[in-house]
Amino acid sequence: MKLKNKIHIFLSAAVLLFNYSFVAAETKNLFNGSRQSLPEKTSITFADVGWDSIRFHNAIAGLIAEKVFGYSWSEVPGSTPITFEAIKKGEIDIEMEAWSDNIPSYNEDVQAGRLNEVGVNFDDNKQGFYIPQYVADENPG
Repeated sequence: MKLKNKIHIFLSAAVLLFNYSFVAAETKNLFNGSRQSLPEKTSITFADVGWDSIRFHNAIAGLIAEKVFGYSWSEVPGSTPITFEAIKKGEIDIEMEAWSDNIPSYNEDVQAGRLNEVGVNFDDNKQGFYIPQYVADENPG
């Protein structure tokens, strides 16, 4: 991995964690109608939907959370729909990677403030059904 990419990942994770700590406190204050100070959160829970890439992003963000910000962290395994609902309920704090096109209520949930989209991990990917060329050749039309 190029140094530029490593720096980009480090800075992205640091910004995400900083934003998370601010957003978590403010969201709790908004929902309970109180502007009181909240007990400081000391642990972050990441969603693990089983992809190598999300595990990699969790590990980097978790390392930064631990070494730079002093948080402990853990991962909770689950499928995309399960972890997405857990985020909305506050049972999981961060999902580093999600195929938002597969979640019918995603845009509505973002607009309603049930979750915050902080950024995009990969902006050059495509989703679809892919088959080997020989299967297409043997099954025209």
